[in-house]
Amino acid sequence: MTAGPVAAALIAGGMVVSAYGQYGQYKAQRKADALRQRQVQLEATRLRREQLRKAQVARAQATSSAYNQGAGESSALSGGQSQVVAQGARSVQAINQDASLSAGLFKANTQYAKAGAIVSVGEGIQEVGQVIASNSGEINRASASLFKTT
Repeated sequence: MTAGPVAAALIAGGMVVSAYGQYGQYKAQRKADALRQRQVQLEATRLRREQLRKAQVARAQATSSAYNQGAGESSALSGGQSQVVAQGARSVQAINQDASLSAGLFKANTQYAKAGAIVSVGEGIQEVGQVIASNSGEINRASASLFKTT
């Protein structure tokens, strides 16, 4: 028995094991990305709440200061409150933009991992083809002697 068929079988078996391992890595990467994405979403929710609380406190402080200074019924109070609300809205908008960018990054990472798994399988198939091509003479002789009819 020649080494050609044994080598081809070992290479094919290695390719299958490698593909299985790549798939396992891909699934693990997807799971890790999903958890990181959930973490980012939770952090964004916490930051939004914190900004809303800060805006409420700042608005209450502005109202209190205005009334303490005798300007509780003036347009200055309305202007100050509007400024506080606008600042809070800008902060929440920035948090939303960051969360949106993070979601895009997670999606791109998932696509990258998926493509990497496909590339690995393709490289394995290419290697098997190269080994078969370089050992085609031995493979032909072995198969001719194996299936010889008498």
